Amino acid sequence: MNILTLVVKSSEFKGWPKIRIFLGQELVVDLQMVQEVTSIDIQLNETANYIKVERYGKTDDQVKIVDGRIVQDQVLEVQDLLVDGIKIPDWFKYNQSYIEYDSIRHNNSTVLGPNGIWVLNFKTPFITFFLDSKIEHEAKYNQDYNFPWSYKLGPDSVKKLSAEFTVIKDLINKHL
Repeated sequence: MNILTLVVKSSEFKGWPKIRIFLGQELVVDLQMVQEVTSIDIQLNETANYIKVERYGKTDDQVKIVDGRIVQDQVLEVQDLLVDGIKIPDWFKYNQSYIEYDSIRHNNSTVLGPNGIWVLNFKTPFITFFLDSKIEHEAKYNQDYNFPWSYKLGPDSVKKLSAEFTVIKDLINKHL
């Protein structure tokens, strides 16, 4: 199974952000950030279909407001996603995730200022889901996008087609 790496950026103000990470409903990480950028590896499994990063423990004194503007804050951002060490494009991160705080859901965001959650939805196997999402993404934003012929034929279509070509080639060679 794949390893998902979350690259998390945080800012310190009167302490560092605290986070819990859940794979499905299972708590897999509980930590307080101690530096600006942290990489966190999570072993994916076949049953989980989301990752939830819960930002917790922030208090009102960990944000400084002057003249109605935030001038210092303790913030957390999911900066990058990697699967088995390979960076996943940002469009995937934004299309498949949302943040929620104060019972309000915000799609396509990765920054948590207040206490709340960031959720990334996915299916396993992850790579197959990512590739399917890319095809859907391309079709959505590019009306002229031609679906790869192997995708139209279905899963393992290239292997099946290669096997059929081998059978045809053997038949031709047999009759020559």
